[in-house]
Amino acid sequence: MRSKKNRALVALVASVAAVMPASVVMAAPEDNAPMTTESDGSSSVESAEEAVAKAKEDLAKAEAELAAVEKDTAGAVEAYQKAAAALKEAEEKAKAAGESASEALKAEADKAKGEVEQAEAAKKAADEALAAAKKAQAEANTAKVDAEKRAEDAAKALTEAEAKKPDEKALAEATSNEATAKEASDKAAQALAKTDEDLAAATAAKETAEKSLAAAEKTKVEADKAAEAAAREVDAKTVDLTAAQERQAEINAIIENETRLNEARAALEAAAEGVKTSEAALQEAKETQAAAEVELATKERALAEARAKEAEEQKKCEAAATALTNAQAVETAAKKAHEQAKAATEAVRNRQTEIENAERELATATEAKNTAEAQVAAARNDLEASKAAAQAQWNKGSSGFFEKNGSTEALEEFKTVVRVKKNPQGEDVDTPIMAFTNVGAPGDATNLDNMLKALDYIDEANAFRKNGDDHFPGPLPELRVTDQLMAIAQINANYSRNTTFSHSGNWGVQVAHGARIWPGMRCLLTAGITLKRNSTIAKVAL
Repeated sequence: MRSKKNRALVALVASVAAVMPASVVMAAPEDNAPMTTESDGSSSVESAEEAVAKAKEDLAKAEAELAAVEKDTAGAVEAYQKAAAALKEAEEKAKAAGESASEALKAEADKAKGEVEQAEAAKKAADEALAAAKKAQAEANTAKVDAEKRAEDAAKALTEAEAKKPDEKALAEATSNEATAKEASDKAAQALAKTDEDLAAATAAKETAEKSLAAAEKTKVEADKAAEAAAREVDAKTVDLTAAQERQAEINAIIENETRLNEARAALEAAAEGVKTSEAALQEAKETQAAAEVELATKERALAEARAKEAEEQKKCEAAATALTNAQAVETAAKKAHEQAKAATEAVRNRQTEIENAERELATATEAKNTAEAQVAAARNDLEASKAAAQAQWNKGSSGFFEKNGSTEALEEFKTVVRVKKNPQGEDVDTPIMAFTNVGAPGDATNLDNMLKALDYIDEANAFRKNGDDHFPGPLPELRVTDQLMAIAQINANYSRNTTFSHSGNWGVQVAHGARIWPGMRCLLTAGITLKRNSTIAKVAL
């Protein structure tokens, strides 16, 4: 609408500037022309007056158009100011909401974190106090039992002393011992009561700490909900800010019409200049028509009045121009306010970015914590699995040891088909020798604890062989030890646990298949029985 009015105003002013000078020139006589008649002079004056009237009419129309443009400009400025104020208010609210949400989120998160840490610390302290109280109670119970025992022993000693009628000194000593024991028993009972009280207090403290921890966790959940609500409010304010920015774009489009408004002002000024030129031409025409001065006096007065009115209208144009300048100043101030609003908006966006970065860091820290907890749980599971695997391997006894060493010959010994003439109950029954071996079981020679002890006994036995003693007409060479020989010796030692049995006759799988026995092996295989019968060295044997 405003653009159409501006174009019409420019066209109108241009037409006024083009028409007025030409009309005046036609009405003015040439310098070398002869004196015109009164009728010719009257005609020229009338033509000039008509041109002036036409110019004034066109000027009035131009002023009306200018007034309409100024009115539209004032409306645009007012709309801009309102939009700028709304934008500033929206940005301030968004900034305040962002800061409030950020501060509330941080405060609630810090508060919840502090409460959780305090509750966990209180729970830990309560657990430690409870453990200490339980320990003190156990120690007090032990002290009480010891004191009661000493009291009973002292009373018994006193009774025995009285029964035997000892001298007064012994009797006094026994009486003193009983009193001392009774006092110790009383103190132990008091200490036990005190530990019971401490245990009750520690239990109550633990319950309180657990309640505090639950409350702190609830507070943290509520803080998380408040943070989500604050984030939603920030999103709503961001939508309002976007709407205000769209309105600002519309206002900027209106302000772009300032160039057309300036063009209209220039055209109006050109039109006013044309009016002045026309007035000068009119004055020249009047001077050349001196002969018609009397007849034209009335018309001149009318023309003078028209000029006065024209001057008045010119003042109005100047006032309009001043108002336009003022409006431009207002627009400049509005633009400055707009820049400030943009800066404030950028600050809000930066603050929002900081909040988002903090939230991402919190999420990253939480994820790292969860990952660490998962790794700890996995490590615990691996440890438990490793313990279980180690225990399973340990339960295999020497068989598991031979497996790890790759001692296939030793493992073959546990598959021996050698049979003996006794069963584990001592009856005369043909029995596989392996019926006496329970691999890895406690008390069995294949148990790893017993195997370690046997190695110590082998070292001691070899020391006797090397140095000689009552059983070895030494010095003799030390017996060689291999995994296979240890397996054979363990099987035989299990069988020889009953010393009434005769020799097992088990010399190993290879010997049973016709292999040559290693010199001294027979002595090693029977050493378990020999040592067991004649010495306390080989409790487990080989």
